Amino acid sequence: MEQNDTMELMTTKDETETVHKKAWAIYAKIKDQYEPQHKGKYLAIEVESGMVHMEEALNDALWWAQERFGPGKSFYCLRIGYDYVETIFHALVAQS
Repeated sequence: MEQNDTMELMTTKDETETVHKKAWAIYAKIKDQYEPQHKGKYLAIEVESGMVHMEEALNDALWWAQERFGPGKSFYCLRIGYDYVETIFHALVAQS
């Protein structure tokens, strides 16, 4: 993602709910691979492919997801072992 790109955050209620549900369904299938040994780390989940990536810090997970998944892909970041405020939904669409 270049600094000159203009990005728009998509946050309609329906989109947020859909991404949230998909991400947590993916996590439910794989959480035994991450809990409890990685509690407190962050997973970025691309909800269409199911690809996941773990990082120590939220900002690293967000950066990785934006770079790897690219514009137009919805992803969800969650904190391993937690199910509340520590979650982030992100859907970016590049605009010219």
